[in-house]
Amino acid sequence: MRASGDFRVVVGAGELVRLDCDAPVRVLCEQGALWITSSAAAKDICLSAGLQAQGCQGVVLLEGEGVLRVVQPAASAQQACPRPISLVNCEA
Repeated sequence: MRASGDFRVVVGAGELVRLDCDAPVRVLCEQGALWITSSAAAKDICLSAGLQAQGCQGVVLLEGEGVLRVVQPAASAQQACPRPISLVNCEA
């Protein structure tokens, strides 16, 4: 299922969340602290509450604990990024 607008992802302790984003998205950490790895970026991104990053694209992995808001470009909102497709328990 493709997202039709902005959405939030809640990442719990010990979880790894994967997003597949066809177009660049902006991500905003609303709560907690998150480590973001994007296949389109040269470096990983660490965000704490109130910080944001632009241009996450491709396979995007989220780790840490917090709430991330994914903001999709208006022109391609229906094609940019589906909702999270997988959660992995890293403590198991």
